[in-house]
Amino acid sequence: MKAISVILTFIFILTAGYCTYLFFTSQVDIVEVSVSSVEASSQEELFSTIQDQFRLNAIVGTPFTDTLSDSSSDYKFCTYRVHLANTCFLPASTIEITVSPMQGDVLQLPDSTQHLLPSQSQGIMECSILTDIHMHTVRDLKITYYMWGIPFTLHTRTPQA
Repeated sequence: MKAISVILTFIFILTAGYCTYLFFTSQVDIVEVSVSSVEASSQEELFSTIQDQFRLNAIVGTPFTDTLSDSSSDYKFCTYRVHLANTCFLPASTIEITVSPMQGDVLQLPDSTQHLLPSQSQGIMECSILTDIHMHTVRDLKITYYMWGIPFTLHTRTPQA
């Protein structure tokens, strides 16, 4: 009996140590952040859909203002690409990027896909906003992900396009 209790205690200590190691090494790193922008007038169909949503007060996405002018030449779409690396042995699930808005930002476009970053892998996530044509592209991004059901948050600032 004494030998069995020693073996079980040893197995428990190994398991607890391994779980502790997994918990403290569970992280996602930001490898690179890039941004590109395109005038809304070149995406007329998408801009028209967004205008309809504002008129009907049925906005899909995260609105930063209540109004939208009629001219697509007043706006541009900025797309932020974040290259992430999961160096842990656990997958990162429910990854989401949130843009901290600035004055002139209108809407963060919705992302309806469930993002997962498998263990020991890399991936690219994108998010897009509609903003005033004269605004710069530098924004603060908040990247949220879950490991073991626990939320983790990364913050980064985007470069100028």
